[in-house]
Amino acid sequence: MHLGMPEILIVLAIVLIIFGPKKLPELARSMGQSIRDELEGAVAEEPKALPKTMAKEPEESTKA
Repeated sequence: MHLGMPEILIVLAIVLIIFGPKKLPELARSMGQSIRDELEGAVAEEPKALPKTMAKEPEESTKA
């Protein structure tokens, strides 16, 4: 699903009408906090095993 600039502006206008200009910063702050928490949780999880092709250490080049 691709959203262009007109669609984003329409959504933002509807959100502004529904929540009002005083509530909008609080709404954006809470959305940002939840996204940050989600990203921190994803980073804190143990990394999954890499495929064998990515797990190899790079070979040292032999230059004379």
